Amino acid sequence: MKKIILSVLMIYSSLSWCNIEQSLSDALQRNDIESAKKLIVDGADVNVRDSQGNSLLHYAAFFGKVQIVKLLLAAHADVQARNKKGSSSLHMATVSCVGKSFDDEHLESIQLLVAAGAHKYVKNGKRITPIALAWRNCPSAAVLMSLVELGDLL
Repeated sequence: MKKIILSVLMIYSSLSWCNIEQSLSDALQRNDIESAKKLIVDGADVNVRDSQGNSLLHYAAFFGKVQIVKLLLAAHADVQARNKKGSSSLHMATVSCVGKSFDDEHLESIQLLVAAGAHKYVKNGKRITPIALAWRNCPSAAVLMSLVELGDLL
């Protein structure tokens, strides 16, 4: 009987753990920063991944959500995390800055990721670096300047 109760408690515990991460994801999708902060304080895992290996930081970077990027980085989200295609959050930020979808928030997201130590030269599964993606996709010279330092050019 004790084993059954323990098993039920373990299942319930794992289900509630999944629910708190889902609640965090939902709050972030709604840009509800205050609810997200509370969920993080309550123990939500900021490094939770979807079936493709994308973390919450991958999505925040892709959509250029500065406040969410700041929140996740402050909560120690893994800035080096890579999805199943080998892309980091910095890859996602630079691939998404094509055309009209690019704005100052995308630029600031990229700057925040770099300041947090995101690797600029890591290659994804297609052997492409975030700098190469920025060169190819970003209409703003400011993005390249954020990624490339003077020493990188020498």
